Amino acid sequence: MSGNPADSRRLDGSGPSGMKLATGHRRVTHQASCENWVTGGKQPKVRQNQHIKIGTWNVRGLLQLGKRETVESEMQRCGVDILGLSETHLKDNGHFKTGNGNMIFLAGNGERSNNGVGFIVAKNLRDCVLGYEAIDDRIIKIRIGARPHTLNIVQVYAPTTECTEEEISDFYAKLETACRVKPRKETTVLLGDFNAKVGETTHDTHLNQTVGKHGLGVRNERGEMLLQFCIGNQFTIMNTWFKQHPRRLYTWMSPGGAYRNQNDYVLIDTRRRSSITNAKTLPGTNCGSDHQLLVAEFKSRLKIVHKASK
Repeated sequence: MSGNPADSRRLDGSGPSGMKLATGHRRVTHQASCENWVTGGKQPKVRQNQHIKIGTWNVRGLLQLGKRETVESEMQRCGVDILGLSETHLKDNGHFKTGNGNMIFLAGNGERSNNGVGFIVAKNLRDCVLGYEAIDDRIIKIRIGARPHTLNIVQVYAPTTECTEEEISDFYAKLETACRVKPRKETTVLLGDFNAKVGETTHDTHLNQTVGKHGLGVRNERGEMLLQFCIGNQFTIMNTWFKQHPRRLYTWMSPGGAYRNQNDYVLIDTRRRSSITNAKTLPGTNCGSDHQLLVAEFKSRLKIVHKASK
């Protein structure tokens, strides 16, 4: 079976070929790793001065009919190039092209549909994807061809407070493994629903390489764990870095709007943090989720590589 994202032959033997899910797309169960479908061919074309918007959204499920199309529509309306998804509720691994021409990459556990993560890559960037790795139903990694630095993006959905300490420890162990190799000429971005509150950070001067001054709320134990992970692996939490109206800082809102928290984050290698020029939520977006779309903007010095057609 082909692992090339341009190849529609991506179904394995699990279930009848052509089986459709409630979302309207075909069932996919292939788990490909980054190394398996780096494409060759002609020298890549480089699009100069490309501004990139990378977002993350806990969509609270994609099983509802028309939900995926709504997410794609909001993504296009906001000019998001690459969107990480938390809580897709899709249990399969694989990739496929949507009717809009976007590419979707999924990671599930094959049995349960209560977690699930993924990416939507806009059609104008889909040929830039070098590969992806479905690590488990909480972590997926994608590699984007870029100059001067290849871009590794990791989307997560961390265990909630109802999960055991063993589950959260396992999550961070896998995440650390996924981020352990950070070549000097590559940039790593982590994003997603970390189910953690780093809280108000104005007085955290001792953490000035890890957080900015614009965290929101009261730090909890999971927030401490996230900070320790960032310190140990040299990541900076970028949506605490920019002064915004509070409605562009919180990422989750309770029904009725009585409670608002900052649970979703965008992290980047500390040495590359100047690559991100802004990070904020977009409150006007809506896909029926209690989470807000969080978007980070990258400098134009990240030059996306387009693979030439054969």
